[in-house]
Amino acid sequence: ALKDCTRIVWMYDGDAAGDAGYMQASKRMRVHVPKQYRARPPDGLDPKDMDCADIRALIEETLA
Repeated sequence: ALKDCTRIVWMYDGDAAGDAGYMQASKRMRVHVPKQYRARPPDGLDPKDMDCADIRALIEETLA
């Protein structure tokens, strides 16, 4: 499913556990998709607590 991907945007929780999860996943995927980005929510905020417009804005900001 990822063979034609050129980049990945990861979005984990905005806390230390989310940071660790991102680092681990990014490290594993680096050989398959070299361009990886972290759309990190504000401290203590989870993506599930954000509305679609806020998620979209954060991803667009990350890729800008």
